[in-house]
Amino acid sequence: MTLNVRYNQTGNTVGGLTTTTIQLASSSQPVANREIVVTHKAAISGLTPAGSYQDTMTYNCVSN
Repeated sequence: MTLNVRYNQTGNTVGGLTTTTIQLASSSQPVANREIVVTHKAAISGLTPAGSYQDTMTYNCVSN
């Protein structure tokens, strides 16, 4: 499996999400019993009011 370099990050790197469809990972070979773990991180300003924030994210898995 190959991860999109935009999302293959370590540490506290944030900012990879977009409002358009982008491929997260792909494979040119058949794949079985594999997983990709996605950890969501957010960066906010120190001036952002404390509270409970939420959003909706949708993932689609497509087989060719």
